[in-house]
Amino acid sequence: MLLALVLTVVSQTEPANVVLADLGLHVIGVGYQRTITQRVALQADLELYTPWTQNINLLGLSGDANRGDVTGYALRARPFFYLLKDAPRGLWISPFAQVGVANQTADATKVWGTVWAVGASVGWAWLPFEHLSIVFGLGGQFHASIFAQGPHFARFYPTLDGSLGWAF
Repeated sequence: MLLALVLTVVSQTEPANVVLADLGLHVIGVGYQRTITQRVALQADLELYTPWTQNINLLGLSGDANRGDVTGYALRARPFFYLLKDAPRGLWISPFAQVGVANQTADATKVWGTVWAVGASVGWAWLPFEHLSIVFGLGGQFHASIFAQGPHFARFYPTLDGSLGWAF
């Protein structure tokens, strides 16, 4: 009886939290999203950082065919603004900022540096079964690095957002 009452109450409230796997193009990580108002949520992620634009020079986007081994860790923070439905579902827009550390090989030596990005995306969030969170979005970002030696990058790139999570 108590279990039925708890399940009824839980099923009638919108999920306010999402734990997620962030599956973006240059990051793979884990995150947490918290709904703070009916249409706004805040998200923080810890990411394994491997920028595809630099490491495989996809479509020449890195501007340098000699790139190839940038990797590191980043923290990303972002608000989500849900436009048509209550968070965490429906059409959203989201600016973001991230900062991290990465390394690359320069003159046969591994060097460490700082990486950062700011950008924005627009997308859609689904909540099938009221708890499975599926998010997809597209956008743009200014993405940069600063290394003590070796090549740097600083330019605009496309971004692809994707995550799978559990809403509760």
